[in-house]
Amino acid sequence: MVKLKIIYKGLIYFIVCLSVVPFSISATAATSNGNSQGNITIVEFLDYQCPHCRLMTHTLEQVIQQHSDIRILYKPVPLLNQASWLESQAVLAAHYQKKSELMQSCLMKMSVTRDLDSIYRCSKWAGTNKQQLVQDMKKPAIQQELMQNIQDFQAIQGVGLPTLLVGKTHAAMPMFRFTGEITIKNLQYAIQQLKP
Repeated sequence: MVKLKIIYKGLIYFIVCLSVVPFSISATAATSNGNSQGNITIVEFLDYQCPHCRLMTHTLEQVIQQHSDIRILYKPVPLLNQASWLESQAVLAAHYQKKSELMQSCLMKMSVTRDLDSIYRCSKWAGTNKQQLVQDMKKPAIQQELMQNIQDFQAIQGVGLPTLLVGKTHAAMPMFRFTGEITIKNLQYAIQQLKP
């Protein structure tokens, strides 16, 4: 049996040496940030309607600014409501125009996004072609990726959002798992443990 070291505070915990979670399920993602060749990978399962996920945006931006060897992969899991689906579709569709990062940034910074009008505003801000975005949102490949993300989240027995997996990029398993809105201090600790 694998021993798990769990540090719990409020709604935040992380598990060290979580060898029951396959890191390979998150090897690719349409939306990413940081160094694509980074030695350390952070995978975030998120819902664009989740307030804690929105707050995590700033923390992850700080990580990117402070560490040149980090890549972040985002895996949207639209579980909260219909708006979650629309926003997730829009972010993945923006990838076809190489604008997914900008689309995600806009949605995460809006206080409330609940309809297509909000997505259209972000589309304009991100510089995407709105008509193409709407067409791409309907592509079966996007629906399949979102369903796969949900299956991946279930596979790791996700219990809340955001959920972050942190590990060495080419490792079979992540070293750390965080659930909930976490502090930059906790995330920095995990990163330092992974560096030579």
